[in-house]
Amino acid sequence: MHLLLVISSLGCGGAERVMSRMAQAWASTGVEITLATFDGRQGDFFKLPSGVRRRSMQDECSGQRSWLPGPFRRARWLRSVIQDVAPDAVISFIDRTNVVTLWAAQGLGKPVIISERTDPLMSRPGAIWSMLRRLTYFLSSAIVFQTEGNADWSRQRFPRNRTVVIANPAPDLALQERGSSASEIIAVGRLVHLKGFDLLIEAFGRIANRWPEWRLRILGEGGLRAELEKQVAAGGLMDRVMLPGQQANAIEQIANASIFVLSSRYEGFPNVLVEAMATGRAVVATDCRSGPADLIETGVNGILVSPENSEALASALEHLIATPHDRLRMGMAAKSIRDKLSMENILSQWNALLADCGVPVVSQSNLQSRAA
Repeated sequence: MHLLLVISSLGCGGAERVMSRMAQAWASTGVEITLATFDGRQGDFFKLPSGVRRRSMQDECSGQRSWLPGPFRRARWLRSVIQDVAPDAVISFIDRTNVVTLWAAQGLGKPVIISERTDPLMSRPGAIWSMLRRLTYFLSSAIVFQTEGNADWSRQRFPRNRTVVIANPAPDLALQERGSSASEIIAVGRLVHLKGFDLLIEAFGRIANRWPEWRLRILGEGGLRAELEKQVAAGGLMDRVMLPGQQANAIEQIANASIFVLSSRYEGFPNVLVEAMATGRAVVATDCRSGPADLIETGVNGILVSPENSEALASALEHLIATPHDRLRMGMAAKSIRDKLSMENILSQWNALLADCGVPVVSQSNLQSRAA
């Protein structure tokens, strides 16, 4: 089986992380993988194993001039890649890339599976791209979502398409198995409005004076850095809240903290929440429209709080700070996510979908050799 995976870039992001891990895992089972991006290799955050072929429009078309608008240039280049590679199927991630991929593949006789990676009701690609999405998604062989709530969007708009829910895989970790004693709360994500870090800083400020030994660390970079830094300063939290930027060892830092918090206003599928649970951290998450409620049972393996509610967020954080036995108990329960969302299980679901789309898949026994 030969798969062509398509994504805009391999920069730092949840979809990019998942696609790079799946490429590695499929390759480890003997599947031939080509991964195509529109951006160049110099912007890569995630690395691919040597067995995965990489195609980059920016690298291959450097210096070439074209009168075509950007999306049409990308579609033309990608079509040439599909013709050259001749894969058994094409898998594309993220809305605009999905549209371009469906354009590029028309008439080539290749099954195209597309995947939305966030909540399509909340994250809109713009008026023109939304129209193009409506006009092209019906051309896909299947549409993949990470949660049932998001999949309903597709079932209402593309009832004749095969709409499937496949969660993202949990990381295959060899990290500490004990509860951390560090007095640290950690969060990870882009410094943008949807991640709700303003709410998290406000929530921490509500309890900071009562727990002077505790710190909040937010890993990530983005356009709201200056605004969040002003908020930290205004609250007198400069020595208590850290914004160290994007970190390559985020999972290790999560494992060394005591509490992980997801303060998002909405999500598609919160990869970092899965990663935190897999490390055995006690987690607090907003019960935003899609994602967290599929993973957390409040009081068992974490705590869900209402979104846009810094007071509820503060209360949940303070409960876990004050009750270390609950932190340990919930963290231990959270680790079961490793088995539920193991790479073996997730890759098996993707292979079943490929088979449903008429693609000859690898032997199921080969999944035992999956990549980390």
